[in-house]
Amino acid sequence: MSIANNMKRLREMHGLSQKEFGKIAGVTDKAVSTWENGTKTPRMSAISKIAEHFGLQKSNLIEDGGLNPENISNPDEHLKGIDFALWGEVKDLTPSQKEDILKFIRFTKSKDNNEG
Repeated sequence: MSIANNMKRLREMHGLSQKEFGKIAGVTDKAVSTWENGTKTPRMSAISKIAEHFGLQKSNLIEDGGLNPENISNPDEHLKGIDFALWGEVKDLTPSQKEDILKFIRFTKSKDNNEG
């Protein structure tokens, strides 16, 4: 899977439009379109923003097969496996609602760590 496919797959996995994905990367929807069709490749600054936003390694976005579940080392280990359960085929949650749920999970996890 090329970087173009990785970008499109990640965007679609999270139910984001090209415009929403571009906001995360700090670029326009047109730039996202050129990445996805393979005309251009994203700059490292955009890759870094995307990786940070989704809790991925930059290599997950760049390397072939980087978004295969076995290749993703998510710093939020407690979220591994939850992703598909929460978002798999769910189309009725907005990206903002999904992010709110993830923030709550992270908050709960950090609260547990601070109490222990």
